[in-house]
Amino acid sequence: MQLNYTLGPEVTSNPYHSTTVRTSMTRHIGTQFDDMRDEMVRAFRNVLPQAPLSNGGSELPLEFSNLIITVNTEWVGVRMYESILEITSRISARLAVGYPLCKSHQLRALYKT
Repeated sequence: MQLNYTLGPEVTSNPYHSTTVRTSMTRHIGTQFDDMRDEMVRAFRNVLPQAPLSNGGSELPLEFSNLIITVNTEWVGVRMYESILEITSRISARLAVGYPLCKSHQLRALYKT
């Protein structure tokens, strides 16, 4: 995998996240699987566009419209980095503070920085 190109050189030059994920984040992850799955399904439905409607539109909420590049009858362009960042920040916030606090846009903005 070419992480320098997909995630950026910051991830490969300073892999601090590897230890965090392997230890404290995953210690009790099994007990939070249902919450993780629930937030993941919600995030994917909100962030990634559904199949285009017959009128050429999309069922994408306006707050996520900046993630879409183009929509037509065959292909939907998606800004992957921004989409993945939104999805992972939502799941991380859900694991860290639970529902409904995870819905805070200010909290999720912290996860994106």
